Amino acid sequence: MTDIKGASWHTWNISLKDPNFSSVDMNNVTKVYIGFGGTEKTGQSKGGAGTKSGKYDTVWFDDIRLYPPRCAPEITGLDKIHALGDFTGPYEVEDCNTDYFDVRMMGEDWMKIDGDVFTENRPAILSGFLDDDPNWTTGYIGGAIEVNDTDGQDKIDVTDPRLPGLTNMTITAWVKRNGGPFEYCGIVASREAPGGATELMGSGGKTDNQASYGWNGDYWGVKTGLEIPDLTWTFIAVAVEPTQAIVYMHPFDGTMDSYLNVADHETLEHFKTQFRIGRSNPDGKRFKGWIDDVRIYDWTLTEPNMEQLVHQTGEPGEPNDLPIYWYKFDETEGLEAADSGYGTQIYQVNVLPTNLVPKDPNESADPNLGSGVFDPNNMDIINFRDFRAMADHWLESHPWP
Repeated sequence: MTDIKGASWHTWNISLKDPNFSSVDMNNVTKVYIGFGGTEKTGQSKGGAGTKSGKYDTVWFDDIRLYPPRCAPEITGLDKIHALGDFTGPYEVEDCNTDYFDVRMMGEDWMKIDGDVFTENRPAILSGFLDDDPNWTTGYIGGAIEVNDTDGQDKIDVTDPRLPGLTNMTITAWVKRNGGPFEYCGIVASREAPGGATELMGSGGKTDNQASYGWNGDYWGVKTGLEIPDLTWTFIAVAVEPTQAIVYMHPFDGTMDSYLNVADHETLEHFKTQFRIGRSNPDGKRFKGWIDDVRIYDWTLTEPNMEQLVHQTGEPGEPNDLPIYWYKFDETEGLEAADSGYGTQIYQVNVLPTNLVPKDPNESADPNLGSGVFDPNNMDIINFRDFRAMADHWLESHPWP
């Protein structure tokens, strides 16, 4: 109704695609009414929108026309009809022509992904600590956090990690256990399905303190023989690839030991919605002691890489191989631990107008769009396919398509 309020002559475009006309058979129209409010003929009661308000205005109509679909730059919204490849004109508005100005705009977007990619780091939230006062303390590298079984509630949660589908993965941590043994005590754990978990553990059984791990609910009971010493800062890690996993252990005053488990390790099923530090999901499967420098990598570190971490002689891998998640626990206070990793890559749809041809519609829907994980191999990109679509309409005038 705002179209009738302008106190000057102007075009009033009424799209026949308007939902109000959805029940009208456009091939069987014999009369057209123009007005405001209603009568029985238009399906509205006289006492409805057309009831007199006591104030009268005048609206003039002239030159009523019926068009086939046409290019009308002044129309906005879902009813807009435009020439394919017409993004802009001399004054940065669509002009119904596919010409140099549109090619220039496409050139600016050339080889761009139809959206934005950014990284998102996720803090670790400390909860369940007695009186909400976690014990921040000195760690092996900088600060550390203490978790204990005073009330069995100490836990550190990371929500929405978005890490499903990995085939290679490494989890590392510095720990100093305080007594034990503890049953399957989780150090970094994700349990998102009944009876199944993926985790790095400070105990792989009920009667020992052997560093161990679980992968998609398997290998919990593997005896590594790597017993974590009590009250000693110790580096532990698990490095997984499709055909094997290696558990590493290096006490502060010792040497590197490892255990190899040659077995199938199928694609990661956990770390989709949450993981915890200091405790597996069940209350009883908790670690007691101090934890420092927790890292998660999306690639498989080797023993020389582990030595680098132990002796702090540099970061493993290339510059872009930093941990996806990296909690140093250097905050000294509060209920939140910062993530120092490079974060999860998120794809945010931005719909560039120059992307005329979407990816092959016969392809299956990209499962990563829903989770937010960036998949550069299956995104819409401004490229030759879009230029080809534009070239088909090059220099054609489109006032009357």
